[in-house]
Amino acid sequence: MPSPYLGERIRRTRLELGLSGSKLARMIGKSQPYISDLERNQRIPSLRTLEALSAALGKPVTYFLSDGADHHSSPEALEHDRVAELRHKLAERIAERLMESGISGTLSTADLPELTRIVEQAIANVYHEVMAGSPESDARPKAGSL
Repeated sequence: MPSPYLGERIRRTRLELGLSGSKLARMIGKSQPYISDLERNQRIPSLRTLEALSAALGKPVTYFLSDGADHHSSPEALEHDRVAELRHKLAERIAERLMESGISGTLSTADLPELTRIVEQAIANVYHEVMAGSPESDARPKAGSL
């Protein structure tokens, strides 16, 4: 029996990443209504689908299957938390540098949290494009290939 938290965790993680149900569905080869059913705990995903969700959402499978809040104790979850922290810190630094350089135009320091959020979302989007093998990411030149 799957965790009663499965649908809630799928939805929360999808929204944290700024993904639409349709985008997530395309990433894992399913339909948007299927994602909606999963999020409402109306369907139980196969192991293959759960692994695809795990890869697309950047969470270990155990995150979706565990009961309660103890999912943070697994090595995979701890590693994911460190990656999320790294992504956020990287976004903060990029946003700060953009503000310092003046390239961001008329933005003020009050806009820094929003700029950080936008940069962090861009980093997450690129990560998911690369992990999903998106044609967009394949079209970009690889390091050293120029």
